[in-house]
Amino acid sequence: MTRIAIVGGSSEVVSDLIDVLADRGFDLSGLRVLGDESLAGEGIEAAGYDVRVEQAARGSLGTVDVAIFVGDGTLARLLVHEAHQAGAVVIDATPFSRSAGAPLVLPEVNAERIGELGEKRILAVPGPHAVGLAVALAPLHDAAGVKRVVTTVFDSAAMHGREAMDALSQQSVRLMQGRGLANDEFPEQLAFNARPQAAAIDGDGASHDEERLVREVTGLFGDAIDVVATVVRVPVFAGAAQAVWVELERPLETEEAERLLREGRGILLPEPRAASDVDGAGEPSLDALADDAYDDEPRDEEDEEPVEERAHDLRHDEGPGPVEVGGSEAVHVARIRSDAHGVAFWVAFDELRKGTSLSLVATLEIALRELR
Repeated sequence: MTRIAIVGGSSEVVSDLIDVLADRGFDLSGLRVLGDESLAGEGIEAAGYDVRVEQAARGSLGTVDVAIFVGDGTLARLLVHEAHQAGAVVIDATPFSRSAGAPLVLPEVNAERIGELGEKRILAVPGPHAVGLAVALAPLHDAAGVKRVVTTVFDSAAMHGREAMDALSQQSVRLMQGRGLANDEFPEQLAFNARPQAAAIDGDGASHDEERLVREVTGLFGDAIDVVATVVRVPVFAGAAQAVWVELERPLETEEAERLLREGRGILLPEPRAASDVDGAGEPSLDALADDAYDDEPRDEEDEEPVEERAHDLRHDEGPGPVEVGGSEAVHVARIRSDAHGVAFWVAFDELRKGTSLSLVATLEIALRELR
């Protein structure tokens, strides 16, 4: 049995991590969950396990084999060194270990670096925004060399925790009822609005999330890549999406870029529409719309929604949004276009499942194999 501790993060993140660990065959009978005072004592049920959250404190991790850190890095700063001293493998999705010099790894991009685990046994994993972008960049970079990336990140409330999701819900209800928002209660309007994140006080005017995305993408691919990111808060509860422009060292035709992305690890593209699937003035037929191009796993027939209820979204936009990719284990890429300088495309992914849990667990699996 591998004794695993999950440290930090919300109950939603911890629950999803437990689900993925169980799905991947880990024995979680010795699982421990540690959190700050706001989460301590809470019960978390997932994958048939019922775990009570312990208060994180010095001395908490002396007997674990694996420590997975999530959250803002406060508890990582407190306990990563202790876990390392105890001989545990540390997989850290917070900014702490990356800033302390641990290798930054993502299985779809640089799995070979996980072999550098060595005696230190600490690996850093990028945040969700960087995960989704880097997975899509990897096949293009390998084939044509990425020089510059300009991305607009559409930031959901889930990225900022339960309080942000509650605020979006409450604001939506009030505005739909024709009531205003009190500035002292809601200093920022999330509902029915889109606005860039506030810039950091110091530096070049980028927000903290934008700076982190730049650091992590360049950390994965090398400083030769120039990254410009704008994070925009949008009225979406969960999910992640980005509109991306990539400048390449050599041009790619759209068809070649699509082929490379379709063959990339962890990526899904909509299936091409056959001519016979199109009716009348370029409208997809209802038979064609019945094939859900974005699910990476087949649905049970009894779970299928009637075609008429799903036709509108697919008819007018074949690029999946955050809602369509919820629960998916892939980065979904669509709207691929190229010219003499580079490629533009759209990505959408589940920031919790693909952007966090799967990246952490896949990294852990490789690290444990390397240590055998």
